[in-house]
Amino acid sequence: MYPNLEPAGPDGSQLAIIMAMSIAGIVREARRRAGLSQAGLAEKAGVPKSTVGRIESGARTPSVELVERLVRAAGLELAVSLSEPDPGTDSMFERTLRRTPAQRLADATRAARFVLRGKRALAAASDG
Repeated sequence: MYPNLEPAGPDGSQLAIIMAMSIAGIVREARRRAGLSQAGLAEKAGVPKSTVGRIESGARTPSVELVERLVRAAGLELAVSLSEPDPGTDSMFERTLRRTPAQRLADATRAARFVLRGKRALAAASDG
């Protein structure tokens, strides 16, 4: 499902994959906050609907200018900054990447079951 993300090679391909996933999320979140469909955002930004769809699916990595145009069309502002990495986040990311897909799936299954038990407990408490 996800590519094996080793440190970025000379062509930066792994970094491009990570950036495409992040950009897709930024555009999708901006569109959702504005309450727009892909077609609505495309119309406001003056781009084809297929452009928005391809960006959100990760099939296209747009320029910074296009991302900014889409975000502004959603009534928001794109803010980019540099900061020192959070060591806790890095180690968690690296630890996750060292796990096998089966181990990650087992973790996700346990987390989902935990959430379901909590939702059931809350439902039972509100019924009683």
